[in-house]
Amino acid sequence: MAASTAASSGDPSPGAIASRMAAWDPCAETRDATEALVAAAASGDADAVADLEERFSGRLAFGTAGLRGPMGFGANRMNEAVIIQSTQGLLKYLEEATSGGAEAVRSRGVVIGYDHRMSGTISSERFAVVAAQACALRGIKAFVFSKVVATPLVPFSVAKLGAAAGIMVTASHNPKEDNGYKVYWGNAAQIIPPVDAGIAAAIEESLEPWDAEAYRSASTESVRSLKLVVDPDAEFGIVSDYLAAVAKQSRAVAAGAAASANGSAPPVVYTAMHGVGTPFVQRAFEAFGHPAPILVKEQCDPDPLFPTVAFPNPEEGKGALERAFATAEAAGATLVLANDPDADRLAVAERRGGATGGDWYVFSGNEIGCLLADWLLRCEARDRGTLSAGAADGTDDASSLAASLSADLSPLGEDVYVLATTVSSKAIRAVAHHYGAKFTETLTGFKWIGNVASQLRAGGAKVLLGIEEAIGFCVSDVVLDKDGVCAAAVFAEMAASLSRCGQTCLSRLEQLREATGFFVSCNKYLRVTDSSTVDTIFARLRCNGRYLLCMGDFVIQDVRDLTGAGLDTSAAGGKPGLPTSSSHMVTMTFRNSCVVTLRTSGTEPKLKWYAELRGDHREQARAEMAKFMDALFDVVLTPEAFGLARPEVEIIG
Repeated sequence: MAASTAASSGDPSPGAIASRMAAWDPCAETRDATEALVAAAASGDADAVADLEERFSGRLAFGTAGLRGPMGFGANRMNEAVIIQSTQGLLKYLEEATSGGAEAVRSRGVVIGYDHRMSGTISSERFAVVAAQACALRGIKAFVFSKVVATPLVPFSVAKLGAAAGIMVTASHNPKEDNGYKVYWGNAAQIIPPVDAGIAAAIEESLEPWDAEAYRSASTESVRSLKLVVDPDAEFGIVSDYLAAVAKQSRAVAAGAAASANGSAPPVVYTAMHGVGTPFVQRAFEAFGHPAPILVKEQCDPDPLFPTVAFPNPEEGKGALERAFATAEAAGATLVLANDPDADRLAVAERRGGATGGDWYVFSGNEIGCLLADWLLRCEARDRGTLSAGAADGTDDASSLAASLSADLSPLGEDVYVLATTVSSKAIRAVAHHYGAKFTETLTGFKWIGNVASQLRAGGAKVLLGIEEAIGFCVSDVVLDKDGVCAAAVFAEMAASLSRCGQTCLSRLEQLREATGFFVSCNKYLRVTDSSTVDTIFARLRCNGRYLLCMGDFVIQDVRDLTGAGLDTSAAGGKPGLPTSSSHMVTMTFRNSCVVTLRTSGTEPKLKWYAELRGDHREQARAEMAKFMDALFDVVLTPEAFGLARPEVEIIG
């Protein structure tokens, strides 16, 4: 994450800033390292001077993703001092922006959760503890979990307890060196503009400690013993309440038939990817009546070193799931479910050819989203009588499953919604429209899905599912954020229901494609550390406000630019319907039905693209996409011109 300009009272030089932070830093490791670097720089060590400049001339910038960066000492690293400054700013802004002011914030409190990340003595738990100390100094109750939790527990707790805000300390699926600080607002959704800018400004005004001695002596035990610091699970049973809410998403549980419907389901292998998900998924499976998942033993416990994977991200595909495949093959299982380390994402793979042979197919986030949308929509259709009733246990039978593919289904109604981000597959929209449900597109990121879902529900709508292509799914109203635990239990029930009807997830996906069209996609990224390269590529797209007219043989029909003032050539008056920001994000729609979006990442040095087209036949669509990707590389991205390797791409669908 980019660094902002350093701001503090007194001398603004890197050495002075470092000395001030070291004076009250509670962490001996980062405090000692800072003091040693300041002394070396003062002695004239040129390398130390350069290192001091790099670490203390700017700060980690706070945005809608909160904070994310490498752990270590320095104003632009994740450490206890930076967390204290950030929490002071957050609380200051909360008091200004919350209805009822400081008194309301004190009575409502702030929820704080954390994962298992650690580097030396720098840890997620310590970040949570010093954030709680900041709350206590302000007279604000801090609901701090006593153990690591899955990220969905924080927004759930904010809603359940009526808290003013929530903090989750996690770097999700980032490399082991990183950590992060994610903020939820009082509506239990992630923050969106202008809240992020308000918090960032308040942080810059809150860099000096409220009580230096209190922070410096803030041991984990002393902070947890404060009257204003309570464990929301021990005090209110939050984890059990969360799992009860997850269990309500089970069709079989609702029908009182969990044991008969799910108890004999085929075995499922689960990996937590060295993260926190295992106990939560185990209890969710138990609540659904599923057999216990078969665990990938070497990956089921939290381990901050992530020793068996190059990147702790199941979205990376087969390479990240090799141990899960081996476990499944040994157990005769054909379905693998994987969470990322903080358990808010879900990856799925299925073995083609059954338990006795065949390779593994890793579903894309869009494909998982289509399958979940299909399942939830056809369950809703059965409930509303627009589809035959199905099995007595609330799941599928062969007749209702076949009938769900009919082009003559009665529409579900104006109040049923599926949400997806603008870079997610349009196949999701096609599935929603197939059942006569409403579909709403949001900006990229679950912060937008959560806030749109909150607004729709306030108006009486029923939001069945929120989807982002980066394997993020929000089932029903359990939380207003992606939830890999709930999604895992629901997906397992769907897969079991299909299995009883002689279907697999892949075969059902193929039926959906035949009913709604063949959507093929190619999503990838260039890793770009030089921002000028990114600016050059987007300047090429914009052509000084005239925009590209074609890309090789592919003619551009419309352009939507969500940067700055914004532009949408397909909209009346040219004004885009989605919010704009300072980040690069351009979508081009082509005459051949292809749509491609290019955008920068808010958390990583990546230029991402999402390309998709619909065809009547798979091979025709795949061939067209291959030609399109060649044109995108040759005309727009030109990685070789910037000394970057052209990445291998995979066409999905």
